[in-house]
Amino acid sequence: MDATTGAVAPFAPAVPATLTQTDPWVYALLADGSKLYAEGTFNRVDGKSRQRLAAFDNVPTGGELDPAWRPSVNGNIGFWYLLQLIE
Repeated sequence: MDATTGAVAPFAPAVPATLTQTDPWVYALLADGSKLYAEGTFNRVDGKSRQRLAAFDNVPTGGELDPAWRPSVNGNIGFWYLLQLIE
């Protein structure tokens, strides 16, 4: 979302179904100004391996998947853990 105009920027990362997860979910989103972090039941985002966690550049600057941020976890971690992870 553009902070000045309030316009919603286009943002549609590909989070495909898997053999065990036919309908991946995103459980938590956290924006810190420069990144948007997502946590959920996915294991791929935009064709790249991401185990339950992904980070994107701020949407007004492109919304691209961050290639450098690649933590991996087992199970759903939830919003509060995600918040601690990026601090």
